[in-house]
Amino acid sequence: IMKLREMSWRVLYVTSPSNNENPYRWLGWLNKFGFDVTMNDFIPARDKSVIRADAIIDDCPATIEKYPSNCSLLYEHTWNQSCSWWPRVKDWNEVIKAVRWFFPSFYGVPVKFDPTMPDNEI
Repeated sequence: IMKLREMSWRVLYVTSPSNNENPYRWLGWLNKFGFDVTMNDFIPARDKSVIRADAIIDDCPATIEKYPSNCSLLYEHTWNQSCSWWPRVKDWNEVIKAVRWFFPSFYGVPVKFDPTMPDNEI
């Protein structure tokens, strides 16, 4: 996340709380695990597709499939292995690689999306 911020991206945390769940408990959870989230970057939304953004990273295939973005990345987890969505990312280093691939003009040099690229080339 810090690398994305260093690359001049604004990172928003959009959560889709279940019924009767306090979405702000996720704000505490994110900060507990070092995500450094402010209220300005935390958005509870039942339908994430209403959020305008250049890219989305989510572990729910249904969210990814309906999101109006050219860069919709499925974050791999055990519960989404049967989904055939591409591109998929396994960790935050792959997220960085994918973002650079989807937005080459932002960085001045086209980059091939290759998850096996060494991290020092990100």
